[in-house]
Amino acid sequence: METTLTTYTTLFSRNDLTLKGILDALYCDDIEEACLVLNDVFESTVDQETVNYDIFQQYHVFLYSLIENCPQEDLMNVKVLIEHNLKAIKNVLRDYNKSILVKDSKFRILKRASIDLKASLNYFEDYYKTQNFSDSYNTLHHFIFNIKKPDYLFWLFELYPDYINLRDNENNHIFIKMVEHVNANIGELSDEEVQYFKRVFVMFLESDNFMLNNEELFDLLATLEKDKRSLDVNKKKHINFFMNEINKHYQVINAHSRMNVIDYCNRACPIEIVKRKNDERTDLTSLFTVSIDKVNKDEVGNILIDDAISLVEHNTGMAYDLYLHFPDVDYFVKKDSETDQFMRNLGENVYTRGYKTRMLPYEIAGKCSLTGGKKRNAITVKILISKEGEVLDVEFLKSIINVNYNLTKRKAEMFMGNTTYKDQTLRITLCELAELAKKIRARRGEKKGKNTRAALIIEEYNIFADLVVANFFNKSGIIFPYRIFEGKRDGKTLSDLESCSEFIKEHQINDENIALINEVLLANNRTYYDTTPKPNKSFKGAYAGNVGNPLREYTSLETDRLIKDLIINGQTNFSYWEERIERDCIEYTETSAKINQLKRLVKFDK
Repeated sequence: METTLTTYTTLFSRNDLTLKGILDALYCDDIEEACLVLNDVFESTVDQETVNYDIFQQYHVFLYSLIENCPQEDLMNVKVLIEHNLKAIKNVLRDYNKSILVKDSKFRILKRASIDLKASLNYFEDYYKTQNFSDSYNTLHHFIFNIKKPDYLFWLFELYPDYINLRDNENNHIFIKMVEHVNANIGELSDEEVQYFKRVFVMFLESDNFMLNNEELFDLLATLEKDKRSLDVNKKKHINFFMNEINKHYQVINAHSRMNVIDYCNRACPIEIVKRKNDERTDLTSLFTVSIDKVNKDEVGNILIDDAISLVEHNTGMAYDLYLHFPDVDYFVKKDSETDQFMRNLGENVYTRGYKTRMLPYEIAGKCSLTGGKKRNAITVKILISKEGEVLDVEFLKSIINVNYNLTKRKAEMFMGNTTYKDQTLRITLCELAELAKKIRARRGEKKGKNTRAALIIEEYNIFADLVVANFFNKSGIIFPYRIFEGKRDGKTLSDLESCSEFIKEHQINDENIALINEVLLANNRTYYDTTPKPNKSFKGAYAGNVGNPLREYTSLETDRLIKDLIINGQTNFSYWEERIERDCIEYTETSAKINQLKRLVKFDK
């Protein structure tokens, strides 16, 4: 069938069509595709030798209906359609204006049609400015610039993905306004505020729904490039971050949406094993070393062991040398290799009924796991600790260890009560570890709890490693990915509620956006990462990191690499790690958020 406007005369003459009706009539899934179809039909008709003005007039009226039937996020597609229609007419009229053709009836019809289209375009501009889009825009603006909590923004974009492309009545994209704000105030913003805006900035760019046209991107890059020339080195660093991220995501934004966590859950990790040459290590194989896993099974079998402990009385007799060992995954996985990129994108192990994916394939993880009776490369945190639980000194080692026992929680508890077992070193070590764990917990201000001694060892030393290492880096002033638990809670905070209540009253927000605000405020906050340390209420104000899970969580692997490079090997590439860890914090916070979203949607296997 010939594709002309005549084919759609019946469609254009109807004034009762909803947007869904229009899409159904054009066999299209969305308004963007419909606009492409309509433009092709329009261009085909304009190129014909004979045209009928009635068809153009019907099309002109139809455009008014299309504009009024579109939701805000689709309106700009209609504007693009009208502009392309005008361009198609101008291309034909150009020949007439150059006197190549006689100005016949077709010329007059196209001229009238172009006037109609200009009227449609003017109507669009007036319609867009007079519509009450301000409630949604102001709501998002309030969350970004006043509440300033990435947790809320993440859930807002998850619940209402169209919000990520909101524009004000002057057609300014909220993303552009945010970058302009940061650029204009970079000198007055605190490091914490800059870090916050960077996180939100990446949240926009990495959203599957984010849309920004090429012209807007080019203008934004040009403005940033011009303005950074007048900034000092520290401020330039932040502006360069924004520019690099825009350039990095440019093809993604304009081509296809980025690969998300769920896609990675359906993929197999590429296996690329490397080994380090001339890798000097401290031999700790003579230490009596144990691991305790939470699983209550008689046979640990293929369970991956990602932490082990040694405890030796210090030669003063007044303290212990406490050794906390973690697998050196970096020994086998080269930074930025294909395997590493997969691990980085996945972020952590994902086990759901629909998706079961190890961050690290067993072929590599099995070589790293601290399995008993085998020499293993490890990152060891050696802590000189008083018998009352006070940390006196911290040292980091690249080590070789040999775990004597891989215990389940039940077996560890059993050995602590067995005074007849042939290896009393095991019983004594476990009892001393349990007693020291009590002192550490008490010193942190925690209640004793109802844990068994084995459970206390498992939980306390995992936490202890994260706190000790984070505190070390904070005192050293070296960049570090701090794990922030503060505010991880159910429900609303009083300050957020008060702020939103005042905002609703001031702007007279409609019921739909009030419901949205309440829904977002009720969403659970989540753990996130930041290069700025914050006291964690969960740990009585202590700073925390993520050190002991390199087989399961990427930030733990990155932290171990940071320790190896800057502390153990004494490298001075601080600027490289500053940029890398800053990016890790932003990226892994969002990856972690997507995994948490999976947990809400899919029941996890336990």
